[in-house]
Amino acid sequence: MTSCSIPADNRHVKHSDVVLTDSAASSGDCAHNRTTDVYRCNIRATLRAGHGYAHTMITVLGITGSMRWPSHTHMMMEVALRAARESGARVELLDLRTLELPMYDPRAGHIPPSVSEIRDRVADAHAYLLGTPEYHGSISGALKNFLDYLYPEINGKLFGFLVSTGNDLGTSALTHLREIVSYVHAWSLPYSVAASMEDFDEAGHLTDLHLRDRLARLGRDVTVYGQLIYDQFARDRVTGGGAHLGFAPWHAGE
Repeated sequence: MTSCSIPADNRHVKHSDVVLTDSAASSGDCAHNRTTDVYRCNIRATLRAGHGYAHTMITVLGITGSMRWPSHTHMMMEVALRAARESGARVELLDLRTLELPMYDPRAGHIPPSVSEIRDRVADAHAYLLGTPEYHGSISGALKNFLDYLYPEINGKLFGFLVSTGNDLGTSALTHLREIVSYVHAWSLPYSVAASMEDFDEAGHLTDLHLRDRLARLGRDVTVYGQLIYDQFARDRVTGGGAHLGFAPWHAGE
């Protein structure tokens, strides 16, 4: 059995600066190789810290699926993550361009250690911002491959979406993201942000002030509502069975 602990009072944790480059997964009392146990451990620690209410700082993980650099998707993510940080979140960025993820193979008998570390890092987050370019009316292959590795790590958590497109609204890519998230029993904000090439200058900077405002609102809302949803799902998941607790207890045995 895995043990975990949390400080008796961690309500005064200093807000970290936004992380705009990939870094190794942080270690801690709940960090080990079994992602599901990491998630359970975080939930139990949250409940002990506040008798059912979280006092820990929410972590918002931004995940970008663009292989290009410089990247419009990355520029958009910076704005959204900065707003999440200013709204009280600890923020991190997982740039899939910097990773060497093998193609997901359900027949494989084991998960590579490098992939297990990334999954643990995803499990440690409380809410997510997904960013992708739109390719042929869908999300990038890199992001889809990454999401195929995940299930218990993201159950019951909130997602916000942002898409960089050629000249349209990114509707197809956003629809596919919502469908993927719903299939793993996670939540998504009912609004999103899409930017086209004309919204950036020649240096790749986002110049449309309206879009910058939408990205800031997205980062704020994934932080605020992500905390609420995570707290409730955590309570429901460990409290026990019964229809009055909804679907969350179904995931308790994963």
